Amino acid sequence: MAETKTKKRVLNAVMVALCAVVVFAGAMAVTSLRDSDSTELSEPNAPTLSASQVDGEEPPDSQEEFATEQVQQELDLAAGEGAAPGAGVGAASGSESAGSQAPSEGPSQGAVAVEGDIPAQTCTIQVRCDTILDNMGDLAPGKSSCVPGNGVILAASTVRFAQGDTVLDVLKAASSATGLQLEYSYTPGYGSYYVEGINNLYEFDCGNESGWMYKVNGWFPNYGCSEYQVRDGDVIVWCYTCKGYGADLGASVEQ
Repeated sequence: MAETKTKKRVLNAVMVALCAVVVFAGAMAVTSLRDSDSTELSEPNAPTLSASQVDGEEPPDSQEEFATEQVQQELDLAAGEGAAPGAGVGAASGSESAGSQAPSEGPSQGAVAVEGDIPAQTCTIQVRCDTILDNMGDLAPGKSSCVPGNGVILAASTVRFAQGDTVLDVLKAASSATGLQLEYSYTPGYGSYYVEGINNLYEFDCGNESGWMYKVNGWFPNYGCSEYQVRDGDVIVWCYTCKGYGADLGASVEQ
């Protein structure tokens, strides 16, 4: 009888111990699950929404990209504000050459019609090289195609000009209107412009004394074409001299 009671007591103790183990195991499982959820919620690499993302704007991927965007904006701003209109555009256009022209002493923009109360004035201009026809043996190789058969490069043409325009202004206007090749340069020693070539015929192309000269109303001025102001009704002729610095044209350097 006593032995039976002892066995029951041992069995009850074992059952209590098993229940305790089961309860402890369950508690550990719950704790482990909670720790796992907490770890996932505090994952350091999880994305974080910013105000820009909430508004639908993606933030820069890195500080380097943000800095690059800032630099690009600064460059765009500098490009928009730093360049003045027309900056970097040369003074000469087409086949014209401004050479080493002085910045404040150049000729005006060209012969134009005058607007307002002052009526436009007109003159005539002609370009000739017929003296070369008598000196073809002295002409530089490859230049014969630049010499018309009758020696007239530009027939007498009427040009409207503004008060104060010069012989060079009128020549430039005629060149621009007809597509005539023209090259000129500024001569600091004389304070004026010098016409080097017209229709691809240049000084020294037909001898050591050859080059371009101009006359107004039959007179060869002894100063630069950018200094001679044109008057209403003037007749301008550009002539190519081959001998004697104008002697073959009826002019001389003493005039």
